[in-house]
Amino acid sequence: MKTIILDYKTGLQDFAKYGQDLFAALQKSNTVIVYDDLQPDFSNIPELFDADEKLVLFNQFALDAGFEALTKKLPECKNVKYVLSPYSSYAGLDLELVKSLGIKYRNNGGANAKSVAQYALTAMLQLLHKFPVFAQQKTISNGSILGEEFSTKTVGIIGMGNVGQELAEMLQGLGMKVCYYNRSPKNVEAQSVSFEVVVQQDIVCITVATNAESTELLKPLPSKLQPHQYLIDVSAIDALYDKQAVVMLVNQDKLAGFAFETNDVQQFTPEPLKNVLITPHMAWCTRDAEERTVRNHLQRAIDIVEGRAGEVDWVV
Repeated sequence: MKTIILDYKTGLQDFAKYGQDLFAALQKSNTVIVYDDLQPDFSNIPELFDADEKLVLFNQFALDAGFEALTKKLPECKNVKYVLSPYSSYAGLDLELVKSLGIKYRNNGGANAKSVAQYALTAMLQLLHKFPVFAQQKTISNGSILGEEFSTKTVGIIGMGNVGQELAEMLQGLGMKVCYYNRSPKNVEAQSVSFEVVVQQDIVCITVATNAESTELLKPLPSKLQPHQYLIDVSAIDALYDKQAVVMLVNQDKLAGFAFETNDVQQFTPEPLKNVLITPHMAWCTRDAEERTVRNHLQRAIDIVEGRAGEVDWVV
């Protein structure tokens, strides 16, 4: 078996920075071929189409079309046994096609869970203390605007995956009462409740995986929110529900606060905003998460080429 790395220069720089020892071990274990400049049709990667068994490490951000480009070309590739992605998202990858071709696929879910949970916790504390409001004030508050303390608040988490579990542990460490909604119950200390119950909590956190099911689930969310509540969203998907409507709820004093990530901060109006915290897609962005991302990715590759593929938790 040989390993083909389809990446780009900055990704390979991360290999050198955070995983030099693991990358060296991978090169020692088998033949490693690296491409950091990909053609959209993969025509400059002849190894994808030869008869050798192969493991492919594909960084979807190396191409504008990402996994859609790979999905289109996979049926023409020869003897691809495994595909690994360095990131958690695999939007555009046809998992049924991958399965039908007999390919094992694994993303890198969980590598940035602690960082994303920390972002959600930080956003919660800022909203409760009205940081976005006070940051726009030219004078010290005269008491007409008051923050709130977290100790008496209940939290409902929508989605109890890696991020949800990390966040629940942090919040419970602060002594907060936490419940969650997930399509299947998890073995965690927090209480599993219905969607209708979870959206009634003082603070609602969205950590759900983005797919057609979650989009349908969250579509009515703005209409369910109440003036005393806070909403914190780390999904980073603008189209998951009407976020502009939620921004307007805050500005009309129909919601206490809203924090979320977006790929286009400028699209949200009006100005000035009230207790709304909007950031670029940065929740994952810590040195610790980047190191875990690189090292988890390379370690899985080593496990595969050294005969431990059965120990990998495959997506398909």
